[in-house]
Amino acid sequence: VTNHIQIGERSLGDVWTDNVISNKIKAKLIAEPEVRSLNIDVDVYLGVVTLSGIVSTRYQKDRALHISRNTDGAVKVIDNLKVQ
Repeated sequence: VTNHIQIGERSLGDVWTDNVISNKIKAKLIAEPEVRSLNIDVDVYLGVVTLSGIVSTRYQKDRALHISRNTDGAVKVIDNLKVQ
């Protein structure tokens, strides 16, 4: 069991920034033809991106992680994606 609970308060600016990062990642995933983006949940808290969901191949998982890590504003990416 891995605990990724984050404690702290976000300012309105932090919430805005997190939403921008999340929307950028989601848009990039949607534009990626070989990634089933509807199966991937993107959550951002103070720049820390958490990807959750089920993908069908290792390539899709690796690509989603790569896209997230290379998005401006992403501080860290937590991988909760499962390959089935």
